[in-house]
Amino acid sequence: MQRLTASLPAGHMQGMDLWYEADKLVFAWANQPDYFKEVMWESDQGFDDWPNGLSGPSLLYEIDLESGDLRQLTNHPYNSDVEPAYLPSGDIVFSSTRSNFGSQCSGSFFQDKKITNLYKVSPDGRNLRSMSNNKDFDRYTTVMHDGQLLFTRWEYQERHLWHTHNLWTARPDGSYTEAIFKQHNHGPMSLRDARQIPGSKKLVAIGGGHHEWAQGAVFIID
Repeated sequence: MQRLTASLPAGHMQGMDLWYEADKLVFAWANQPDYFKEVMWESDQGFDDWPNGLSGPSLLYEIDLESGDLRQLTNHPYNSDVEPAYLPSGDIVFSSTRSNFGSQCSGSFFQDKKITNLYKVSPDGRNLRSMSNNKDFDRYTTVMHDGQLLFTRWEYQERHLWHTHNLWTARPDGSYTEAIFKQHNHGPMSLRDARQIPGSKKLVAIGGGHHEWAQGAVFIID
């Protein structure tokens, strides 16, 4: 992986996806040269400190796995684009803070204060458009075998604080958004980074907490 990202500045990935013919890779990259400096633990500003602080916005890149040619697909001075996934059409769906909504649960740097919604961009990096308008977040998108989008939605409609992150689906254009099996989930608190099991209608996902990363027990969802 060092060979693939050698032309990029110091930083880290925030999601990646392999094209269906396995000859190219789309990923999100955040320029992060000074992440481990002590000031990080004293700051509550996150990306608001850029460019004089800790991390730049995460942007989308695509690399040709045979030639190693790298091209940047998105650009923004402070909003972040993360967790891209290829659609069969060649378009790329991803999560982004471009809506500039703030989380109801304001807090530390690690929440970054901004929530993500779903966006889509053409293979050439043009025609970027919004696909969802959630005041909390939509993220961890993947494409199921029938072409629908599968993602984690965080929202508080008619539910308790701890039952807020469940799996939803949408058509590739963002229409017909709905919970995949039930809207209220009583455990685990969050199902994240879900994938469809090949040859099956079942899903596999990571069960996590309310304000946690995609880490925890692995769940099978029928």
